[in-house]
Amino acid sequence: MSEELRESALWLASRGLPVFPVIPKSKAPATKDGFYSATLDPDKIRNWWGAKNYSIAVAVPHDIIVVDFDANAHEHIRDSSDMELPETWVTVTPGKGGGRHYWYRLPMGMKIPPMVKAMEGMDIRTEGSYVLVPPSGHPDGGVYSWEDAGVVEDMFPKDFPWCPKWVVEACLTAKEDPARK
Repeated sequence: MSEELRESALWLASRGLPVFPVIPKSKAPATKDGFYSATLDPDKIRNWWGAKNYSIAVAVPHDIIVVDFDANAHEHIRDSSDMELPETWVTVTPGKGGGRHYWYRLPMGMKIPPMVKAMEGMDIRTEGSYVLVPPSGHPDGGVYSWEDAGVVEDMFPKDFPWCPKWVVEACLTAKEDPARK
């Protein structure tokens, strides 16, 4: 597994996504600086995953938003005609009944902070946060996976579609909610 994790971390970095090690079957960084340690440096990546089966985390870049749906919200949204989810990288998350991480680009200059419950069942990961990626192990058991490996292989982060307008609006509404401050 160590080689698979190392190769996955190297592949993600080659796509411009900074990675760092996470303690196996946990969400806790394995470095004292956490996501601030994230790098694109192949030598550092080879060193981190050289002998350990660390899980892999991506420090979310400034122009990317990862929309994290719990299983119930994902089912509802997928079946809704008002909530389109353009084709992109989708990580299948194995914990608590499963969920999905959808990877999109943010409009230039837009800043959305990471947030829990931007709407019911939807969390947001942006700059200043991180996500675990395949083939990392989940604390509840199971392994993160890609929903469609072909899309992941063919699409570079710079080509991610723009974040759906309804997601941006939900984030802006949640950000302005006085109860969240």
